[in-house]
Amino acid sequence: MKKQTTPTKAEILAAMRAHIGQRSGWSSLDGYISDYRDILREGREARKMLRFVELRDSITADKILAACKEAYSGRLTYNAEKQRFDYCAGQYFPTEYRAAACAVLASVIWDYFRDSYPSRDRIEKEVCGYLGRGIVSRWF
Repeated sequence: MKKQTTPTKAEILAAMRAHIGQRSGWSSLDGYISDYRDILREGREARKMLRFVELRDSITADKILAACKEAYSGRLTYNAEKQRFDYCAGQYFPTEYRAAACAVLASVIWDYFRDSYPSRDRIEKEVCGYLGRGIVSRWF
């Protein structure tokens, strides 16, 4: 039996990067353009939040894994054996998988600032300075 070890932050971030970077598997032309734009935007936003998390040493692997259990109904899970993220779709995978990554990363970032700033407004202002108003308005 193989010994189960706790994944490192680098392994989790690499798996998250691969999850975000995968193709959507889009199979419908209905609403194609608007949904495709959302998928692309969520990919950009997830990569930006992922970089923020990557650069903060105090954000640990355990904190990221804890956020996976809470954010987006726990649908984005880390598979330690395969060193990848698995997503359980609610309705349609192509329009959800990057949104789930964004929600998890936003939760991690929120927790990072929560202890330092006393109010929601102050946290949103701080996050806005790092990630921009669009990300704050969609994910915080």
